[in-house]
Amino acid sequence: METVKRIEIVGFVSIAVFTAIMLIIGVVRWSTVGFGIPELASDLNYIGYIVLISMAAVTTVHLWSRVPTLPEGLPIRTLFKMMGITFLVIGFIFVYTMMDTLLRWAGYPALSDMIDIVPDIKFDLFGLTTVTMPVSSIVMFAIIMAGVAIFIFPLERFVKNRRPWFTISMLISLGIIPFMIFLMENDIAMMIVTVGIVFIVLINFIFMFYLYISLAVKSAGKMRTASALVAIGLFSMIFVWVVGLGLFEKVLQSILQFVIGLTSIIMFNGGFRIMRP
Repeated sequence: METVKRIEIVGFVSIAVFTAIMLIIGVVRWSTVGFGIPELASDLNYIGYIVLISMAAVTTVHLWSRVPTLPEGLPIRTLFKMMGITFLVIGFIFVYTMMDTLLRWAGYPALSDMIDIVPDIKFDLFGLTTVTMPVSSIVMFAIIMAGVAIFIFPLERFVKNRRPWFTISMLISLGIIPFMIFLMENDIAMMIVTVGIVFIVLINFIFMFYLYISLAVKSAGKMRTASALVAIGLFSMIFVWVVGLGLFEKVLQSILQFVIGLTSIIMFNGGFRIMRP
């Protein structure tokens, strides 16, 4: 179909141009100061961001190119359109983090540094441990939540045919996040709000995972494999953010985030590729 070819050509050419420009910037930088200087993790992250942004965009092109092949009037058309938007949001997350690297290379404060002028959020978690969260991590988490909300809405509205309560819970949680700054002096309120929001996000991810796993269980052959790949790919994406919380040494963290993110996106695309009519 002409529409499919047009979407693929415009999409893939745009991705190729973006990738080429970002790689040229990197090569110019490394030819001047050397690769891994002053910090290896920063350069590894930059390469990883380029790959993950490009792969997220490829996923959007993949999903949107499927839309014209689907019958008119079916809810699945809306599902594919909104899933494409979700991966644009995911790509924006990596663009946002890549900007930190570019700004530091140019000698300017990074976006996360400017956001983290606001004091870290700290509270005592049920007397077990003290939780410390930089504000930049909360901003990142909010962007992830926005992407999840966009993705979940068509699943609830058009797949399950019900009022989108999960989506509504995500939007309410997003609306609460900006007000957390006013709770910083109240440990109990901060703990309740933070644990509540994380719980809601976790439930939403479990809901997405459940939908595709249940479809896999009920299906046979290729559809079972495809549904399982999509479910695992979606669920594992959250671990890119989890690994970025500083649980590992910086170089290892960069490698793990890249491997998990790339594997997740490949599984997701592979699943929907198998579903091709």
